[in-house]
Amino acid sequence: MLLKLPSGYVQQNPWLTIANKQLELMHKYLSEFGLSPVSRSRVSLAGDGAKPWTGGKFAGLLGAPKPWVPADEFLTRR
Repeated sequence: MLLKLPSGYVQQNPWLTIANKQLELMHKYLSEFGLSPVSRSRVSLAGDGAKPWTGGKFAGLLGAPKPWVPADEFLTRR
């Protein structure tokens, strides 16, 4: 985390500054895409037409109904 310079001074490692900046950017991206708990509550879906997200890999992120899985009934009865 800290580097000792040839002059004897101690300095923060430059990679730590870069890592902190990238972490800050990732938090911004998460909130923009609605992937954090707080920003997920702010996501709204407009329109009354067909729902384009009904089938797909990330359908559950947007509140699409979960597809029926036969094992679900078995697990809920236990």
